[in-house]
Amino acid sequence: MNIDEFEDFVPTVLQRLADDGYGADTRRCAEWVLGWFVQCCKDDGVAHVDEAAIDHFLASRFGFTMSDRRIVAAQSSIRKPLLTAMELYYTGPYRRGHESGEGCEVPVCMWDAYAGYLRYLDGLKPALAGNTVSSRARLATKFLVFAHESGADRPSDIEMSHVDAFCATLAGFAATTAGGYRRLLCYFLDWMHGEGLVPFSGAAAVPRAKTAAQPLPSRFTRDEVERALAAIDNTTRRGKARLFIVSLFAFTGMRAGDAINLKLQDIDLENDTISYVAGKTGRRTEVPIAGGLKLPLVDYLKNARPESRTDPDNVILTMSPPYTKLKCPASFGKIIGKCFEDAGVVIGNRHHGPHALRHSLASNMLEADVPVHDISAVLGHSRIQTTAMYLSVDAGHMRELALEVPDAVSR
Repeated sequence: MNIDEFEDFVPTVLQRLADDGYGADTRRCAEWVLGWFVQCCKDDGVAHVDEAAIDHFLASRFGFTMSDRRIVAAQSSIRKPLLTAMELYYTGPYRRGHESGEGCEVPVCMWDAYAGYLRYLDGLKPALAGNTVSSRARLATKFLVFAHESGADRPSDIEMSHVDAFCATLAGFAATTAGGYRRLLCYFLDWMHGEGLVPFSGAAAVPRAKTAAQPLPSRFTRDEVERALAAIDNTTRRGKARLFIVSLFAFTGMRAGDAINLKLQDIDLENDTISYVAGKTGRRTEVPIAGGLKLPLVDYLKNARPESRTDPDNVILTMSPPYTKLKCPASFGKIIGKCFEDAGVVIGNRHHGPHALRHSLASNMLEADVPVHDISAVLGHSRIQTTAMYLSVDAGHMRELALEVPDAVSR
């Protein structure tokens, strides 16, 4: 697009940011950046808005470029409005977060394919969780940039050799991370193949790495969990918060990311349920407020939870000013580990975060002869086979309990 078209498009960008709930400060920053970009383009005689024009603006005025990986928050706030404007113009949807060096760097010759894939991913919501959609979009960005830098000037130029070379760049990652990237690449290539953009599917082009057997998740017995809970001093506000947090994971098996995003409106004390949309699957999950959770939950909400100006609806908040939403899931692991240590539970080489309590809940429920489909419902799994992978139990006992699963559920 030319600079006049871009200038006319700026109000559309600002209105979209307002519609999507961005605050006034963010919108003012975007208006300032986009306005300055337009003026600089006119001053420098830049008539066409593309990656080169944006790079020139960022480099000449701020000393960094679109592809720079190491940037500070202030530089990111300058780059983001430009990325958002380009994505909105070329694709319609846009991503709320951009990894360093990604987003608008997709070559113009690949934009049609990239825009089509973004529209396809947007159509998968809400069945596909938002963070999963973002991961797939980021991988598509990485691959299209790599293919273009390797000589592909259009999607039809992409060959299996490009795929092999891209996969070779993953050698430095951990096996599970590299495997995740290959899987995302498979999804993208399958879509491109279905659209007739490349002559091969992801399954045919992406090499499958042999992975070692994964160790079973760490597990704590029911007695160890009860000892950890009993060791928490709940006479202080901080102690009440810790007791609630550990109880939440111990009795619901909730994932750390879902706990961070848990809202007050997700809790129904009258019906003793917590209902939330799982970030990993995008599916609504409802879990009971078990007897061991209700008292710590009510005590925390009434006597310990601080008021927050920035995150008034979040259940779990920091216990020190300015009382904001918890940002780091690793904090949960530290809290849980401290409780086990105070209780004299020997942790050894076991993991002791929320996922360990999630696996412990599933295993302890199975030992108590709870039907597998009930365990699956609590964990929010859509397939009982997924639940089975959590459980390191006698296969015969597993089969006996599986017999209680209705046909409609077990399929």
